Amino acid sequence: MYTPDPDFPAKPHHFMSKRLGISLVLFVLVLLLSYALCSLQVDRSTQAILADKNRFLLSKIDTMQIRLQDWRRTMLEQTNTLALSESVRLFAADMAALPSDLLDKSSRTAAPGSDSDQLSLQDQREHMQQLLADIAYQNDLD
Repeated sequence: MYTPDPDFPAKPHHFMSKRLGISLVLFVLVLLLSYALCSLQVDRSTQAILADKNRFLLSKIDTMQIRLQDWRRTMLEQTNTLALSESVRLFAADMAALPSDLLDKSSRTAAPGSDSDQLSLQDQREHMQQLLADIAYQNDLD
C-alpha cells in the first residue's frame, strides 16, 4: 500500500498551483519594477530635454538683450545727432540773418542799432565752428 511521505504534499496539483502562484507574483513584481525604472528613465530624459531647451532659450534671450541694447544705443546716438544737427541748422539760419557788418570780426563792438542777441550769436560762432569740426572728426572715426 501507498504511504504518504511527510515531506511531500499529499496532492501534486496543490504543489503546482503554489509554484504557479509564486511565479505569477514574481512576474508581477518584476513587471512593476521594470515599469518604475522605465518611468524614472523617462523622467530623467524629460528633465534633460527641458534643461537643454531652457539653456537654449536663455541664450536666445541674452542674445536678444544684447541686440536690443545695441539698437537702443544706436537710436540714442541718432537722436543726439539729429538734435545736434537741428541746433546747428538753426544757428546757421540765425547767422545768415545777421547783418554783414556784424559778421566781420573787427567790428565786434556794439553798434548803436545792434541787438545783444546778434552779438551773442557772433560770440557763439567760434564755439559752433569747433563743434562742427569735432562732429566731422568723430564721423571720420566711425
